[in-house]
Amino acid sequence: MMNLDLIFPEIFLSLSILILLLYGVFLATSRNYNYPLITRYVYFYLLMVIALTWMLVWNNEMEANYFFLKVFVSNDFVKYTKLIILTSVFLVVIIDRKSVV
Repeated sequence: MMNLDLIFPEIFLSLSILILLLYGVFLATSRNYNYPLITRYVYFYLLMVIALTWMLVWNNEMEANYFFLKVFVSNDFVKYTKLIILTSVFLVVIIDRKSVV
């Protein structure tokens, strides 16, 4: 049986981004909000999701494992690569805060 704790950060990030996209679609098509492209709520939610995913990856006790017929690899190199990517995304979102309505 596969340990789902090792893929929990990916599951959390995927579901959170899906919720964010659905929220953005319904809000962006609302006449009541004057069709905003991105709001402060979406912006802070995105920052929070990235930060929580970063913490989930950092605190995840990984072993060198392969899952799903060696499609999903779990080792220290992958962990630190995920942390670098999440940090970069967080910084890009912070730098682009001028586009927030």
